[in-house]
Amino acid sequence: MSCLLGRYNCWALVIGLTCSTFAVGAEAVDQTFRGRSTLVRQSRIAKFSSRDAFVIPAPGSADDPTMSGATLEMFDVVVGGAGNVTFSLDASGWRGLGSPAGSRGYRYSGSKDTVNPSAACRTVFLRDDRISAICRGASVTLSPPFNGNQGIILSTGGTRYCAEFGGKILRNDSRGFRRKNAFAQLTCPVQGTPTPTHTPTVAPTSTPTPGNPPAFIGTHQCDLDSLNSALLLQLESTGVLLRPEGEIEVGCGAVDGSGQAVCTCELLSMNAIPLLGIGDVCVESSGPCDSGVTECLGGSGFDFDSVGDHNIGTCGSQGGCASQCDAHCGGLGTAYSAQGSSCEGFCQGGANEDLVCGEDAECPGGHCPGKEPSQAGPHDGVCNCTCLGEGLGGAVPAGSMTCEMGVSITVEIDGNQICGDLAPSIVLQPACGSLTTATATATLFHANDDNNDRIGPLTAAGQHQSCEVLATGNTSGMALVGHLQFYDSALGDLIIEERLVCQ
Repeated sequence: MSCLLGRYNCWALVIGLTCSTFAVGAEAVDQTFRGRSTLVRQSRIAKFSSRDAFVIPAPGSADDPTMSGATLEMFDVVVGGAGNVTFSLDASGWRGLGSPAGSRGYRYSGSKDTVNPSAACRTVFLRDDRISAICRGASVTLSPPFNGNQGIILSTGGTRYCAEFGGKILRNDSRGFRRKNAFAQLTCPVQGTPTPTHTPTVAPTSTPTPGNPPAFIGTHQCDLDSLNSALLLQLESTGVLLRPEGEIEVGCGAVDGSGQAVCTCELLSMNAIPLLGIGDVCVESSGPCDSGVTECLGGSGFDFDSVGDHNIGTCGSQGGCASQCDAHCGGLGTAYSAQGSSCEGFCQGGANEDLVCGEDAECPGGHCPGKEPSQAGPHDGVCNCTCLGEGLGGAVPAGSMTCEMGVSITVEIDGNQICGDLAPSIVLQPACGSLTTATATATLFHANDDNNDRIGPLTAAGQHQSCEVLATGNTSGMALVGHLQFYDSALGDLIIEERLVCQ
């Protein structure tokens, strides 16, 4: 199937890295690594994450953090830039992972730190395959922009784990610092000397004038309003409302002569969301996805309509099901096209495409659609199809926008509001969802392969932001809405309604 819940395949925010180990004097050992991403926002969040092979402290050794504790340093390598901060990670907050404890690494939980009960770092992992940290709150005193690279040093006993984030700059201004794909360095980073100061020449600015769009809009961060943002998990007979906290990034390019600009949306981060009685919902970025557009002078046709059907007929291959889906969507009207399809019981993607399957393990590089239906038994040979109607609706105000955002959603059953510390028990296939500031509707027919059941229709309304205001970096009040459809999940067929409101 396209978009189903599976097992044991976690999409966590990760940073790929390559380890380099070397001695420092006679007492210390440093391990440097290559980073994929980092994010810093003053008084809000500082986090990074990584996956590769690490040499971890032996249980009971002088470097064991459950014995000696640890410190986490983050700093601008150029003095006078974003500054520096050191987080104390007391031994009381650490526990060993694996059996025996510590054989797979260590995990720090700020909530268990008896020496620092208000610890800023919620969680830190030091594992044989991963190093990561998430620190939040006023103690995150780093003040972007950075003048140089970001240095990170996790020290435990005589061992230091180090990264220096150069790499590709995604953001470096007063609203935050974000980079990815940084090379490993030969040595641990240090703070250097102040850079020469100068007085910049600033061009005069003017107050944005409605109806006078800027030449370029730029990339800006949207902090989600947790009181008004929502993820609605709508099943056949019930719905569950979740309140996400996190950040998304909205980027629009040059505005052309007609007042249009190409726009993209990307999820930066989202906190673990408690799902009562089940565990934590973890939402991470995936993609890449297609771009959208903003109409700086106003336009029409910004509504979306997502129409899913669990059973549009029988199939024996993914290609055959895709052809059926194309025809099915075309029958809904010229505005509709196939967004995704799956022939259940046959491998989708990978080397075993179209081979009969009963579980994901039989489809290396892909997955097995319909392998875990929760209701009505197996649906082998059933073709499910999702259609998307675009360009619908009447006139929209200036600043209306569409975009796509890739997400990967998992559920971890430990319920500790920390994502990535446990293999997920529920996994949704990554999906690119269409978002709009106008109106989005969704319906799923033949829910759970039952001719008499459906989910929806659901309707969500967004809110635009003028191009003039958005170009200044102000996303406040903008709301993007959309729907994702999933078949044969461990919870049954469902629609996820996204309402992402910028505070």
